[in-house]
Amino acid sequence: MKKMYPVKRILVGLDRSSHDEVLLTHVSRIAQMTELDAIYFLHVANDLEIPPAILEKYPDLIAPVDESISRNIEFDIRQSSDLPPGVPYKVLVREGSAHKEILKAVQQKEVDLLILGRKSDEEANLNLVKKILRAAPCSVSVIPEFLPKVMKKILVPIDFSDNSLMAIQQAHFFSTKYPGLQVVGLHVYHVPSGYSKTGKSFKEFSEIMRQNAEAEHDTFLRKHDIQIPNYESLFVRKNRHHLPGLIYQFAITNNVDAILIGSRGRDAFSSLIVGSVAEGLIEHDQYLPLIVVKDKRDHMDLMEAITGL
Repeated sequence: MKKMYPVKRILVGLDRSSHDEVLLTHVSRIAQMTELDAIYFLHVANDLEIPPAILEKYPDLIAPVDESISRNIEFDIRQSSDLPPGVPYKVLVREGSAHKEILKAVQQKEVDLLILGRKSDEEANLNLVKKILRAAPCSVSVIPEFLPKVMKKILVPIDFSDNSLMAIQQAHFFSTKYPGLQVVGLHVYHVPSGYSKTGKSFKEFSEIMRQNAEAEHDTFLRKHDIQIPNYESLFVRKNRHHLPGLIYQFAITNNVDAILIGSRGRDAFSSLIVGSVAEGLIEHDQYLPLIVVKDKRDHMDLMEAITGL
């Protein structure tokens, strides 16, 4: 059985845009709710060399570009974050492919949680986030351009798998740190196409499937001793919409502040590649923080073998 592993080491991807302030706010909130061993702030630049024409015009520019970027990021951290005193952090500046360098840093620093920004109007940013999400062996928090001031309600899609167990355990942890936080467990059930052969109407068999899902949900929580003070379970029948779109629409309609989902997969390899539902949510989710929970203990060695990092 999978169990939630503690988040002790965080990597935050910064791109030196106004979105960085939102990411700094998010990591500050995490640092205030749990004791961290390290936070790494990483910026990946395409090219750290100073162009010769600039050097010729400004010969006093002798400081390496990476040191200048590091100082600017340090300033932003002091200005925009609210990290508790004593939380150790380090600024990393690297050159090259953002995808490769971020994954390499995750591997080298044994990161538990990777925080990335999701920009609603940039296709290149969306593609990068999806690419990293597929390969990252640790949990990933994808943060939109605006954060709710207070987290009041989070949505956890549940399919009764080990991976959804890790997600609901993470939600349970959040509920202990945010008094009054409402956790909504959402199960999407479907009516099998052969229901008519049972002699039942669609409505009748839909009710049978719902009752079965409710019973399975109760067994799931009891089996794993999940007791969340402010918890609500909801059951929705799958319609013509794709599952990610249905989940996101439900979240928006019900004033959810964040979505927390477990990655899918029955073995180490398939769990390394993020599930289609989580990836689909990246496509749909422009406005809500999305946390994809993975168990890095299963996948660090496998990622190294596959990527050669």
